[in-house]
Amino acid sequence: MNASLQSPHGSSIQRGESLGIMKLRVLLVHVGAIAAFFQPLTWPIAIVAVFGYVLRVGGLVVGYHRLFAHRAFLAGRLTQFILAWLGAAGGFRGPLWWASVHRQHHRYSDNPGDPHSPLVGGRWHAHLGFIFEQQHTNLAVVEDLACYPELLWLNKYHYLAPYSFMAALFAIGQWTPWLGATGLGLAAITWGFFLPTLLGIHAIAALNSVTHGVRPNRWSNKQSFETQDSTTNCWWLALPTLGESWHNNHHKYPFSARCGLHWIELDIAYYIIWLLAKLHLVHRVRVASR
Repeated sequence: MNASLQSPHGSSIQRGESLGIMKLRVLLVHVGAIAAFFQPLTWPIAIVAVFGYVLRVGGLVVGYHRLFAHRAFLAGRLTQFILAWLGAAGGFRGPLWWASVHRQHHRYSDNPGDPHSPLVGGRWHAHLGFIFEQQHTNLAVVEDLACYPELLWLNKYHYLAPYSFMAALFAIGQWTPWLGATGLGLAAITWGFFLPTLLGIHAIAALNSVTHGVRPNRWSNKQSFETQDSTTNCWWLALPTLGESWHNNHHKYPFSARCGLHWIELDIAYYIIWLLAKLHLVHRVRVASR
């Protein structure tokens, strides 16, 4: 593959971006989110912000996680590329990098070799610090995905997705009245891009730091199944993660497209997958029964 290299151990890898650029981008997301509170907020911008959050976190949850990491369902190349693009727009690097790291996480969950367990590297490292260490994508772990050149391309140039989303928002806010008035470019990107991106990144990262290494308790973290790790279900994290926080359920049945196995366990991501299946955009949806 043109985009791949050989590691010293012979594994096929794809080079990542520089650590300095990654840190700068994460810093800019935080600064931009704070800047939102110094910009005007219109109802149309608020709606765009919520919609953009759901769209991009949905790309991470439905695309990156349940499709690419676990193959809980299958999709045609156009559908899977759209899901990959939306996930990349969420700011969590490329789809193959994410899937390869997550597969390693399941293989060594809460044991040495787990790339983001609070029991191995500490809670901060599990929450966000791990993204500054995984500089290359191990394509040998995701051979089933690396055969798609469009996914390899997006994995290498993943930053184009959030940049294009931000540029489109700025153009709409600055030169059209669709968000309430013209001249709202900065408001559009701070409220509509930076703040939702920040919240989405920390919501997804909290799955590592909040549902691992926390003792089950009567208030938030419960363990429905005995697993070989410390995973728990966290009800209050279900809404911002679109259902990902039924994490103990997920580690019991990682192949399942549905993580909320009980009717009371809200799983918006599964409803999205169900709808896509009804529209014949995805198929072979696998679901565990409790």
